[in-house]
This record gives sequence, C-alpha cells and structure tokens, in this order.
Amino acid sequence: MLREKVPLDIISPKTKPNTETSSILCYVFLEKYLPSPIFDRLLAACLAHWPIAKKNSENLIFCGCCVFDLDLHHSLTVFFREHVIFVKVTRIGTTENTLLSKWCINVNEFMTMTLSKVIGSLEHNLRFELSIQCPEFEGYAVNGLITVAVFERNVDVPCHFHHDSHVIISRDMLKFWFPEEETGKLTKPEGVISKEHVSSTYSQKAKLHQIVLNRRLPDLVKDLDFQTVSVYIQQKELFDHVTMRDILEQRTSTE
Repeated sequence: MLREKVPLDIISPKTKPNTETSSILCYVFLEKYLPSPIFDRLLAACLAHWPIAKKNSENLIFCGCCVFDLDLHHSLTVFFREHVIFVKVTRIGTTENTLLSKWCINVNEFMTMTLSKVIGSLEHNLRFELSIQCPEFEGYAVNGLITVAVFERNVDVPCHFHHDSHVIISRDMLKFWFPEEETGKLTKPEGVISKEHVSSTYSQKAKLHQIVLNRRLPDLVKDLDFQTVSVYIQQKELFDHVTMRDILEQRTSTE
C-alpha cells in the first residue's frame, strides 16, 4: 500500500512557466462515500492505458494520487479524497497547441466509462456527478465544487466558498472539458443559457449513465431518442446494466 503523501505542487491548480493546466474536473459521489476498491480499479485502468510519469527518475505515484504521461507534452493527474475524484490535464511547452482540450475530452470520456463499469462490476449502488473546482483552492480541499450543470446554464457563477466572494467565468472552466462546440456559446446577455444553446452531446451522455446505472427504463425511452440510446449502449458495452430487450419491452409498454 502506498503511504507517501502527494506533494502539494503535484495537485496545485496554479500554472507554472511554460505550462497550461486545465480546470480541475471532479467526479463527486452523491452518497458521500467512495470505496477504495473503486479508485484502485480506476487507477489500474489508467495504468493499462497510459504510462506513469516520472520526475527525477522517480515514479509519480503516491497515496491516493498518480500522474500519467499522455504524450510528450501532456500529463494527467488523478487523485482523490473522501468522496471526490479529481482530475486535471497539464501541458508543458513553449508553442501554442490545441491538444489540451482534446486530451481533456478523451480523459473525461475514459474516466466516466471506467467508473460506470467499475461501479457496476462491484454491484455498488453509487451515483456520481461532474463538478469543477474553484481554481482558488489548493490541494486536497473537498470544497469549492460547482456542478458542470450550473456552469453550463450561466455565463458566470459567484463563488462563496472563501472569505471574499468572487466570480468565476463559466467559459474559463468549461473550455477544456466541454468546449463551445459541445456546450453551446456562453454569450446570452441576461446571463442564463437556454436549453437550445446547450448541445445534447454531454447532457445526453451524463443522463444516459445515470438512467442506465439506476435502471430507470421509463425515463430512458421517454426522454431520449431511442436510436441514440440503442447505439450508445451497444458502443459503450453497458449490457451488464441493461439489455436492448429490456428497452424494447419498456418502449412497447409505453406506446
């Protein structure tokens, strides 16, 4: 068992010279409980997907934290505390590059799918939602977590988690994980984004995960396009949670 505490600079949201760091995406377990086997299996999946990063010839793996090399310029940091898993992607380089957001999208999809499968395989009735941590927090703070849904609906969001309240620009938080082509343009004058401005790409994926994992089949066939659901479940191998026959039977009974 790893006992070495993670250095603060590894998980700090602060940007260093010649680096660009994404906002910190958080997988928040709603039951406020995260069994360690879930995080262990998530790390194992990451290890099978990416190599562990090194610094001064030392592997960057600690108690509750690991850093992975995504490519020559990009690294992924995964750490957890209490009931929250935190992830961030960092780029080191001197030239402009558009891969940071692409890696963030890739990582989010991988993490979401892996967590869903792990939860299902361990038969835990756990739910999680996506939040983004206020960039003013340092380290392991299980605080300053604002849901992605709130950022999607508002051009800016007041943060009252500090002694002095401040405002967070939604685009600055979403642009890495949910760029404008997926979340809609955050430009509505009155500050609230209508549903028409928010692409269904992320919303449907998040909704599908929660519906499938909780077996809410009536919601599945009522709220979402049937063909989209069918293709999605087949592509993402979610048959352990719900079968196509279940969906067809439910759809027939509701028509």
